[in-house]
Amino acid sequence: MLQITENAQLKEFNSFGVEASARWLCTYNSPDDIRQLIGHFGHLTDMHILIIGGGCNLLFVNNFDGLVIHPANTYISIESETDDYCLVKAGAGTEWDSLVSWAVERNLGGLENLSLIPGTVGASPVQNIGAYGCEAKDAIESVNVVRLPMAQLQH
Repeated sequence: MLQITENAQLKEFNSFGVEASARWLCTYNSPDDIRQLIGHFGHLTDMHILIIGGGCNLLFVNNFDGLVIHPANTYISIESETDDYCLVKAGAGTEWDSLVSWAVERNLGGLENLSLIPGTVGASPVQNIGAYGCEAKDAIESVNVVRLPMAQLQH
């Protein structure tokens, strides 16, 4: 479900717990929510946009005069399975370590070296998290995306 909050506090969305606010905060659960968001704000071309996951690599030094987008889709499911592999689907808002723990509990190998890395599943392909000779890219088969209209994305 799409939720848009005006003048939203961001303290819970950054690991430093910094007091900051955003002009708008959008939390979403599905690609349809993002399409609805685009419809709500028009083309999104005249505003600054920041997409955040767990906020572990994020330090606010000022309030953010724009739109912060945060995934709230936290699910993990098995899409298909054979004797040789298991294809797992996880929402962008799922905590990365929760996915690793879930896989380990089911004896699904491949992610165990990436345990205890902070962040979300949605950030993992962008950050290409890695540890002990294993990287996220080695376990990711595909990523579903929604293309935002040309906007002033913040890096």
